[in-house]
Amino acid sequence: MPGHFTFYTDSINNDFALFSEAESKHISQVLRFKIGDQIEFTNGKGRLYNGRVHSIEKRLVKAIIESVEEYSVPQVSVAVGILKNSDRMEWLVEKATELGVNSIFWMSTDNTERTKLNIEKHRKTAISAMKQSHTAWIPNIEVVNFSSILKSSKYSTKLIAYCSDGLNSLKADNFKDSTLILIGPEGDFSNNEVSDALKNGFKSIGLGNRILRTETAVLKALSIQ
Repeated sequence: MPGHFTFYTDSINNDFALFSEAESKHISQVLRFKIGDQIEFTNGKGRLYNGRVHSIEKRLVKAIIESVEEYSVPQVSVAVGILKNSDRMEWLVEKATELGVNSIFWMSTDNTERTKLNIEKHRKTAISAMKQSHTAWIPNIEVVNFSSILKSSKYSTKLIAYCSDGLNSLKADNFKDSTLILIGPEGDFSNNEVSDALKNGFKSIGLGNRILRTETAVLKALSIQ
């Protein structure tokens, strides 16, 4: 039997799961799962299933569900200034998914230099990272503008991290219920953006004494939760 793999499907009906053509090919042709083999898969919405391969067709693998484990919803979301380098953005999505994040909002800010993003590619990166890390949540990924994220009222804790002396360092007890952390792009937030965030209920936090790349700052913040 193949080793430990986690697969993804958004097609679960009653006691059966159907896999996409690409995922079915990976299961049956690449990894050579056979009928009756145990299989682990997730719907990307907090459920991790265990079952067995029920049938294998040319373009469709079907599994029967034997048990399901519920995973709690990640409480932390990040709103990040859009980066110049698309590869660094994909890397950030991959690692943030592995660490556990509810949503990744890409923000256009005063220091943003690009606006066009391939969100579907980012979603595929997140799915791959979720499968690799054997977790069960695909983060929501979308593009927002800075002013709209400031007005969000769904988070009980709202934080903004930026480069400045004298800020209190982010700690685990900062995360209470749903939390949103703003992290700027290359060049950080502008003074006006910091001021607007504070006026809208965000609290200032620091991420240590070193000047971090944006993607490193996100991972440091998520690793503290």
